[in-house]
Amino acid sequence: MKLKIDGVGTVNVGDEFVNMAPDAQNAFVAHIAEQAKSGVKSALPAGPQPDKYQAAAQENLAKLKKGGLGESGYSQRILSGMTLGASDEILAGLETPIEMARQGTFSPVEGFKYAKAFQDERNKQARDATGLLGNVAELAGSVLTGGNIANAGWTLLRAGQSLPARVGAMAGEGAAYGGVSGFNEGDGLFDRLKGAAGGAAVGGMLGGSIPAVGAAARTVASPVVSNIAARLDPEGSARARVARAIGESGQTPAGLASELRNANAAGQGEFALADAMGNPGQRLLSTVARAPGEGRTRAVEFLNQRQAGQAERVGGQLDEALGADQTGRQFAAERLSTARREAGPLYRQANEYPIQWNDRIEQFTQDPIARRAFDRGIEIQRLESLANNPAHNPRDFTAAGYDAATSQPDVLAAGPNMRSLDAIKKGLDDILEGYRDKTTGRLQLDEYGRSIDQVRRSLLTELDAINPAYRQARAAYAGPASEREAVGLGQQAAGRGRAADNLDTFGRLNEGQQGAYRIGYADKLAEGVERGAEGVNAARKFTSGKYQEEIPALSLHQGPARPGDVDELTRRLGRERTMFETRRQATGGSQTADNLADQAENQIDPRVFSSLVRGDLLGAGRQAFMGAGNVIGGNTPAVRGLLADMLLSRDGAAVESLMRNLGRDAARGRSRDEVLTRINRGLLSGGGEYAGSRVSR
Repeated sequence: MKLKIDGVGTVNVGDEFVNMAPDAQNAFVAHIAEQAKSGVKSALPAGPQPDKYQAAAQENLAKLKKGGLGESGYSQRILSGMTLGASDEILAGLETPIEMARQGTFSPVEGFKYAKAFQDERNKQARDATGLLGNVAELAGSVLTGGNIANAGWTLLRAGQSLPARVGAMAGEGAAYGGVSGFNEGDGLFDRLKGAAGGAAVGGMLGGSIPAVGAAARTVASPVVSNIAARLDPEGSARARVARAIGESGQTPAGLASELRNANAAGQGEFALADAMGNPGQRLLSTVARAPGEGRTRAVEFLNQRQAGQAERVGGQLDEALGADQTGRQFAAERLSTARREAGPLYRQANEYPIQWNDRIEQFTQDPIARRAFDRGIEIQRLESLANNPAHNPRDFTAAGYDAATSQPDVLAAGPNMRSLDAIKKGLDDILEGYRDKTTGRLQLDEYGRSIDQVRRSLLTELDAINPAYRQARAAYAGPASEREAVGLGQQAAGRGRAADNLDTFGRLNEGQQGAYRIGYADKLAEGVERGAEGVNAARKFTSGKYQEEIPALSLHQGPARPGDVDELTRRLGRERTMFETRRQATGGSQTADNLADQAENQIDPRVFSSLVRGDLLGAGRQAFMGAGNVIGGNTPAVRGLLADMLLSRDGAAVESLMRNLGRDAARGRSRDEVLTRINRGLLSGGGEYAGSRVSR
């Protein structure tokens, strides 16, 4: 310590002075001052003198060196690093009994002080002897310890963390290592706490800087490394890009392979890996489709050909899901033919059946509505005969023709037969048809219409009672006719009306009518799809709330499904929308993008020249740099060609093989990530220990 004495100045004093009693110190200072006045030199030592512990330590070390037992110091530095600066305390504790015996004391405290002084002196001489290489040795020891601590799970640092997370984790751990090391390197409680605080501060800053510096270095080196990797191993470089995109998609290779298998099973063999990956796969494919090379040609041709067949695929999916193996017109014509074929013989029998005239029949025929219906019914029968009967005779559809045995001009006055009564029934049907709602297919009757419907029903009941053959004929005709009518209801529902009303109408139909309704519905949808231009997304319209509600309810894909699952037709239409979006993302639909790719193929970029003409040297340089970005970043034609093959993979076996390779690449990437993490841990522990030890010294 330094002591200021009046008349003498500032002098250094050793521990002997410090250990004196206060009265002895005052007397000694007065004696020194008196000697200075008389011109006598002070007997006080000029510099700090070693205390008895330090003196003993220096003596022991000198003896060891003289006997050839001295150390080079490197092992001491390595041990210090491995213990984060605590080696002197640990060894001193172990050597305390030896020092007690050597110094002839029974006090463990005294023995520890001698041992600690010996270790401190030993460390000091080791640092002086080893210099920079000793610092490296000490750092290596701390790296080994820090790595072991981290491997035991006592670490905040994890593989795969984002940069901010790594910075925070390493700053925290660096502060911990630096604080522990600073505490261990200090002497006395105050000195240790001061060293811990300083070591924590410096270690935290050092730890946080390691990942930031590493990320910056990787950013700078990445283009060069990517370019070298692409040249040496284009397939590995392409796989690495696909693997990175899969990671960004949040999906697993197994899940993607399963989705491709499902698409193939659903008849959508055009669905590719880029589609299954979503936006990351689509954007990666765009780097292929918008840059020159064979990869661009293959990608664009495939995407355009696939889009050209979308309307046909969507129409087929609708037909399959709704059970429509023919158009609505074909089905209606077939059912009408069936109705006529099955009911025709029965109606002929009914017309020949001798009816029983009664007062109730006379009431119906005498009412004015019967005359109105009869005239319309005769016209309907005549037109039907004209359309379907090669032996059609228009005289058969006159009043005389209905009852050739009578000479009366009005058949109703002469007494009706079954043909005339059926004509009345047909006329009433036609009158009521004017009340049918075009959207719901139901009769919307007013009071007059309801009264006509009641008359018709009563007439049919009476005719069925007097003519059993007529009842059978009507039943044979009614089934196919109602299905034919249901086709029209389905066609109307596909283009208009609310989903709730349409599905309510569908629910009231019998099984045969529901099948016909589906055919009409599919027919109308397919008609709209066929009318769309080639570049139009044929599946887009089915995202509306109306179709999202109606299509699953009408679809025949009603197999078991987990809660929340979409029906199969909706899933297939979703894939079609994804395929359309893939083409849009990849090609952009812009002729400008194609032109730029062609110019790049010929190493011509007009943007560079236009910038030069304008005198914009900075802009020209920027465009030239961007044009070179593909090559610098490793996006070579060979890599793009392999990317096209991978991203457009659709075959199950090929995709499975690719997924296995990607799995191995991912495992190697995780291994590399773990190695880098371990290196970071070692640098962290070593840097923290070094920071703590430097602050405390």
